[in-house]
Amino acid sequence: METQNSRKVWVNWLLFAATVVVVFVLGLLASSITERRVETEYVFKPKVEVNDLEPRNEVWGQNFPRQYQSYLGPKNCCTFCRLCLC
Repeated sequence: METQNSRKVWVNWLLFAATVVVVFVLGLLASSITERRVETEYVFKPKVEVNDLEPRNEVWGQNFPRQYQSYLGPKNCCTFCRLCLC
């Protein structure tokens, strides 16, 4: 009888620990999901409304300045190559 009681206590503690771990992981998952939802509200706020068929690059360049600068290309500071990013 003594071995059965000690075994049941061990199994109960193991189930308790596993439940705590599962609840902790689910809490991390829920926290991550809510943080991502909040991030999506603040990530992209367009400065200018751009139509789908906007032909002027300067207009969408106001919303995406880094991409527009790379689209314009590097400044030509030397006569040997166009890869210079001076």
